[in-house]
Amino acid sequence: MIKNIFKFFFLHTIPFLFICLCMGFYANLILFAYNKPLLEHFVSDTKHFFGYQEIQTQAKEDRVQIQEEIIELKLYRAKANILNVRQLPSIDSPIIDRIYKDQEVLIFENKNSWGRLQRGYVFLDPKNIQKISNETQDPNQEGMYKVKVAIGNVREKPLANARVIAKVYQNEILKIQEKGNGWGKIEQGYIALRLVERIDE
Repeated sequence: MIKNIFKFFFLHTIPFLFICLCMGFYANLILFAYNKPLLEHFVSDTKHFFGYQEIQTQAKEDRVQIQEEIIELKLYRAKANILNVRQLPSIDSPIIDRIYKDQEVLIFENKNSWGRLQRGYVFLDPKNIQKISNETQDPNQEGMYKVKVAIGNVREKPLANARVIAKVYQNEILKIQEKGNGWGKIEQGYIALRLVERIDE
């Protein structure tokens, strides 16, 4: 008697439960496919799991680095005693840094009389800041210089965000092999000329 009950249950109930389970799974799959936020979240998690997001981020950083390298940088020298560097290209934007008289800075982009620095924007008023043309730069490329700051970074390339490969210290004597766009080439790499002063003139 008991064997017959189990046999009936196995032959009829188990297949029915299996069919119900399959139908429930199929219904959830359809709902999931039409639930756009949930689907997007699932796709995002899947991409993150397989490293897709990190690959995309790295590719974007590489493109930015290449773009910065091919931009024709322009060198400017401050004429005013103090120039304000603002967070955004607007006089109402907060001041985040300052430029002092005779300090040389690299302008990455000039738009609507505002110059984009490595960090922030400066207003390019000709009375306060002057572009240094190739003709006005020092024709003597090679020379001896002394470090005038406590610690200076030597970079792999003449870019403010290039990798730091060495450091120089105050009063250390350096031989600048060539100069351009506010950078000096030394034996170890490149150093910003605003960090050094010439001593062999």
